[in-house]
Amino acid sequence: MRQLFTAILLVCMSFYTTAQVRTQLQVVCGETESLLKGLQGKFQERPVWTSVADDRRSMFMLLFNEQEQNWTFVKFNEDIACILAAGDDGLWLRPGR
Repeated sequence: MRQLFTAILLVCMSFYTTAQVRTQLQVVCGETESLLKGLQGKFQERPVWTSVADDRRSMFMLLFNEQEQNWTFVKFNEDIACILAAGDDGLWLRPGR
């Protein structure tokens, strides 16, 4: 009986850990060039990190204003850019230091 209970528990846990949750994230999108120039102009944020997205058709970029400590995380392609998150007063984590 104990083995059956353990087996059922393990099966349930595997479903729990692999379950995907979908949410509706509200984002602000605009023409890529205008949006990026706006962030660099109005908020004086500069790109500090970028990476190609899994779809290989778009990119991610983190823009940061070191003086004001504000940041914006953007996903974009040649035509459209969307702000996924933004904030201020972040904490830089430096692996290996």
